Amino acid sequence: MIGRRNKVPHYALASLSASLYSLLAEGDSEQKMYMSMSDIGLAVHNFEALPDCWLSKYCKILIKESEFNPMKTNIFLRSTRRQPMRAVCLVLVMLFVTFAFVGRVSEYLLIKQETERLEGYYRAIGTLEGTPWTDTRQAAAYLEQNPLVQAVNTFNYTSGVIEDDICNADTETWFQDIYKMYFYGTLLQKDSYEYVFRIDTVLAGMPEYIQVGDLVRIFPQTSGWGGEEAANLPKIGERYLAASHYHSYNASIEEFPGGARGVRVEAMPLTEGCYFYSVPAEGEADWSAPALQGVERQIRYIRDQQHSLNIIPLQDMSALPMVQEDEPDIYLTKGRWLNGGDDAAGSRVCVVNANFASLRNLSLGDTLTIRLRDIPSYIGYSNDADEGVETRTDSYEIVGLYDYMTTYPKTTARNYTYIPASAVPDSFQRTTSKTVDTNLFEYITSTFTDKGAAPAPPMPGTVSFLLKDAETQAQFEAETKDALEAMGFHSAFLPNGLEAFQTASQTMRQSSLYNALIYTLILTAALGLAVFVYFFLRRHELAIVRALGVPVGRCVREISLPMFLLGLAATVTGSLLGWRYTWENAAATLDALSAFGDGTIQPLPVTFLFLLGGGALVLMALLTVGTAWALARIPVLRQVQGGAPAGAKKKAASPDAAQVAAPQSSPAIVTWTGAALLRRPAVRKGRRTLGIRYTMRFVWRHIARAKGKTALAFVLAAVFTAGLAAIRLAIATDREEIERLYQNTTVTIELMKADSTQKTPGGAFLFEDTVQTVLDTGYITDAYLEGANDCSVFRYDGGWTPGQVLSIRPQGQTDSTIRSIDSVEDFLATGSGTAVQITYMDGWDTSLFGEDWSAKGRDALYPIVLPKETFDAQSVQPGDALGVSCKEAFRMCAVAGYYEGQAAGESGGAFGYNENAPILMPTSALQAMMRNMLYGKAVFTVDPSQNRDLEPLRAAIDALANTPHIGGVPVRTVVWDQELRMAVEPLEKAVELMELLYPVALVLSLLSGAGAAALLVVLSAKEAAILRVQGTSRIRTILMLGLQQIFPCFAGLLIGLTGILLYINGATPDLRPSVVSRAALCAVAYLLAGTSGAIVSAVTVIRKNPLEMLQVKE
Repeated sequence: MIGRRNKVPHYALASLSASLYSLLAEGDSEQKMYMSMSDIGLAVHNFEALPDCWLSKYCKILIKESEFNPMKTNIFLRSTRRQPMRAVCLVLVMLFVTFAFVGRVSEYLLIKQETERLEGYYRAIGTLEGTPWTDTRQAAAYLEQNPLVQAVNTFNYTSGVIEDDICNADTETWFQDIYKMYFYGTLLQKDSYEYVFRIDTVLAGMPEYIQVGDLVRIFPQTSGWGGEEAANLPKIGERYLAASHYHSYNASIEEFPGGARGVRVEAMPLTEGCYFYSVPAEGEADWSAPALQGVERQIRYIRDQQHSLNIIPLQDMSALPMVQEDEPDIYLTKGRWLNGGDDAAGSRVCVVNANFASLRNLSLGDTLTIRLRDIPSYIGYSNDADEGVETRTDSYEIVGLYDYMTTYPKTTARNYTYIPASAVPDSFQRTTSKTVDTNLFEYITSTFTDKGAAPAPPMPGTVSFLLKDAETQAQFEAETKDALEAMGFHSAFLPNGLEAFQTASQTMRQSSLYNALIYTLILTAALGLAVFVYFFLRRHELAIVRALGVPVGRCVREISLPMFLLGLAATVTGSLLGWRYTWENAAATLDALSAFGDGTIQPLPVTFLFLLGGGALVLMALLTVGTAWALARIPVLRQVQGGAPAGAKKKAASPDAAQVAAPQSSPAIVTWTGAALLRRPAVRKGRRTLGIRYTMRFVWRHIARAKGKTALAFVLAAVFTAGLAAIRLAIATDREEIERLYQNTTVTIELMKADSTQKTPGGAFLFEDTVQTVLDTGYITDAYLEGANDCSVFRYDGGWTPGQVLSIRPQGQTDSTIRSIDSVEDFLATGSGTAVQITYMDGWDTSLFGEDWSAKGRDALYPIVLPKETFDAQSVQPGDALGVSCKEAFRMCAVAGYYEGQAAGESGGAFGYNENAPILMPTSALQAMMRNMLYGKAVFTVDPSQNRDLEPLRAAIDALANTPHIGGVPVRTVVWDQELRMAVEPLEKAVELMELLYPVALVLSLLSGAGAAALLVVLSAKEAAILRVQGTSRIRTILMLGLQQIFPCFAGLLIGLTGILLYINGATPDLRPSVVSRAALCAVAYLLAGTSGAIVSAVTVIRKNPLEMLQVKE
C-alpha cells in the first residue's frame, strides 16, 4: 500500500490522473458525469483519502506505467498527437488564413513594385543646351557622377560596316560611291557606242542597280571609245572585270527581250585608260597585275561604303527626347527601344530603320554582323579606306524598327542604327570638331536634310540624360545649375505625364493596400481564434500539470510547443501556396501594364516570402506564448476548479443556470467515498421541453455572458461585410471612372507614309477617295485634314472669267506648294503650323479658313496667306490679288496676309521649290478649284465608342487606306492613344485584380463565417451536454446553440450594412443601388453560411453521448 501524500513522487501523481480517467471509463455511463475535473484535481492532492479498491488498481497501473515521468515527457504534445482530427482542423484553419494573407499582401507588394517600376515610363528627361560642336565630355562625365542621374546619352557617330551580304538602304543619296559598281561579266554584244555584258559576279554594287544575271549596257564617258580606250576594247564572248557608275540623269533600269533585267550605266575606268580587264572564264583577276594596281583596295573600299551604317551608341534609347510621344521625331513601328538594361548587360542588340529592314528583307529577331571602325564617321561613311585601324566585329540582334515623322529628300536617314554604348570600345575616337571636318560634316547634314528644311538629327556631342526619379527634377536643377553654367551649358527638361499616371495608379495601389490590411486583420483574428481553441482543448492538462508542481516556465514551453509545430506546418505550406497563387495570377493580370516598361514583370524578391511567412509564424508564436504565460500564471486552485475560486460560482440550480452543479469543496482535505463519487442528484420532475420565452432568455444570457465569443462573431460579420462592400465599391468606382475616360478621352488615328523617304509633289500622298472611305466607316467623329498640291503664284492684271483658259509664261511665276486647312487654330496648335506666325491684312482674320467659299459664287476672290518670302518677292500691297495655278485649275485670289516660319511636312528641294513654305488656303476654296483633292496630312478623331477596340479599328483603316484604286502611296496607320493608355490601363488592371480578388474574398468570408460559427458551437459542447442531460430536446438544443451564433452575426451584418449605406450616401450616392444590393446579398449569404455552420456543428455535437462530452478523453 502506498503511504502518505508527501511520499508520492510527481510522476505517480500524474499517472494517477490518467488512471482515474481510466477507472471512470470502466464505470456506469451515468456515473461518469459526476467526476469533474476539479474532483480529480482534489483527489490527486488528497491521495490518502482514495478508496482502497481504487488504490489497488492504481498501484497496478503505476507499476505498469512506471516509466512515465511528466518532467521528461511533454504531456501536451502527447495529447495533441492523440487527437489528430482536432490538430488537423487547427492546421487547416491556420493554413487557409496564411494562404490568404500571403497571397493578398504579396499581391499588394507586386502591384506596388510594378507601378513604381512603370513610373519610369514617365521620366524626367533633360538635355544640355549649349553651343554646337562644344566638347561635352566633361559635362557628360559630371552628369554620370550625379547620384540623381540614371543614364546619360551622348550622340557619337561611329562608322559600322555590315559584314553580311547586305547593303545599306541609302539608295538615293548625295554620296556617289553608292552608285559605283564592279563586276565580272561576259561581253554579249557591242557597237561603236555601247557594250552589253551579262553579269556573273558582283564585286561591289547596290542590288537596286546591279545583280547577278543582269544585262548591263555600258556607254563611254565621252562620245565614243577612242584614244587609249580603243586599245583595251573587249571582245565578244570573253569574260572581263569592269566598272561603271549609275548616274540618275543618264542611267536607267530597262527590260530586255525575254524578260531579262537590264541596266544602262556609264563606264568607269578601273585604272587610268583601262575600262575592261580580261579574266579567266573561271576565277578571279590577277590583282598583282600592273594594270590593276590598287583596284582590289578600291573595290573593298566601295563595298564597305555600300555596306556602311551610321552607328549611334546610347545608354538608353528610350530616354531620348526625340522618341517621346508628345513630340516625336522618330517612332517605333515594331519591337522596342534599347534600354539601360541592354547597356548594363553588354547585350548585342540594335534598332534599325524600318525602311532599311523592309528593303533588305530583315525583321525582328534577325541578326546583323557589324564591324565597328575607329575612324571619323561622316553619317557612317568614311573618306578613306580603314586599313590598319582598330575594329570590333559582333553580331547584333534586331529588337526594334523605327521610322521618321517627317520625310527626308535623301535616303541617308535610313543608315541611322542604334546600339548599346557598351558595345563600342572606350578607345574609339568620338565625333568631335577635332576628329572630323566640321564644314564637311555640316554640308553633308544639310544636304540630306535639304538645308534644314527637314529636322536634323542631333549633332555629335548632343547630351540628353534621364533622372532616376522624376520627382527630383527641381532638386537636380537647383543643385547643378551653377556647375553646368560654369561649363557653358544649362539643362532643359521635357514635359512628362508623371502626375497623370500617379493619379491613375493610385487607385490600384490603394485597393490592393486596403485588401492587404483587411487580410492582415483576418490573419490576426483567425490565429487568435486558433490559439483560443487550442488552449481551450488543453485547459485540463494544463491544470493537472500545474497541480503536479511543474514550473511556469516549463509549462509555457511545453504547452506552446505543439501549437508552434502545428503553426509551423500551416504557415510554411500556406505561405508557399499563397506566393505561388499570387505570381500565377497577378503576373497575368499585370501583363498589359508591363508593356509600359520593358515587356516583362519582375518577380518579387524571395525575401518577401520569408518575411510574410515568418511574420505570420511569429504572430502565431507570440499569441501562443502570451496566452500560455497568462494561463500558466493563474493560481493552481483556480485552474483545477475551472477558472474561479471556490464559492465564487453560483450554486443556483434553476433551469436557466444551464449547468449541473458540481460538488463543491474547500481547499482543505476532503474525504472521498465511493458513494460520494457515485451519488446522483435528484432529477427534477416536470416538463422536458422549454418554452420560447425561456429559449430566448437562455440565448440572450449566454450571448451576454460569453463576451469573447459574441464579440468575435459580431466583429467577423461586420468586418467581412464592410470588406466585401469596400472591394465592390472600389470596382464600381473604377469602372465608372474607366467608362468616363473611354467616353471623354480623345484618341486619334493618323495616316502617314509607309516610307518616310518617299517624295511626292507638294507633300500630297492621300487621295480624296482614301480620306472619304475612312470617314464613311462610321467610326470617325472628326477629322483634321490638310490638302496639299504643287502650284505656282504670279501677278495677272488681264481680264479673266471663271473657266477661261490662260497661257502664262514662266517669267514672274513663283513655284510653290499649296496647303489647305479649315481650322487655323488646329493648324497652329497640332497641325503643320506649330512653328508658324500669321499676320493678317486689314479686313481679314482667322475666320476666313472656316467659311464655305464654294458658295461665294464664281467671281469671288479666294483668300490666300503667303509665306513671307513670296509676299516680299511679289511686292504685295493691301488689296492686291494674285493668280494661283494648281494643276489645270486657275483662280484669282486675294492676299489675306503672310506668315513667318516654316510649316512641317515634306522637306523641299526635290521638285525645285521649298515645300516647307506653302501657300495657305481654305479647304473649301481649294476643293472648289480642284476636281480631285489630294491631302498631305490626315488625322481622324475616333468615335469614343470604339476606344475599347482600337487595334481592330487601326487594322481595318490600314487595310482600307492601302486598298488598290483607293489609296495613293502605301501608308502606315498610327494610333495616338498615349493619354488613354496612361489613364485607363492602370485602372482596368486594378479592376481585373479586384475582380479576381472578390470571389476569393467572398468564399473566404463564407467559409470563415461558417467555420467560426462551427468552432464556437463546438466550444459550447459541455453546455449542450448539460442541456441534454436536463431533458432538453435535440431540436431545442440545436436551436439554442445556433441562435447564440446567429444573433451576434446578424447584428454585425446589420451594423456593417448601415455603415456602408451611410458612407455611400455621403460619398457616391449614384453607386448606391449596385453596391448596397450586392452588399446585402453578400450579407445574406454570410448569414446563411454562419447559420449552416452553427446548425451542422450543433447537430454533430448533440449526436454524441452527453456523458462522454462531460469528460476529457485522450
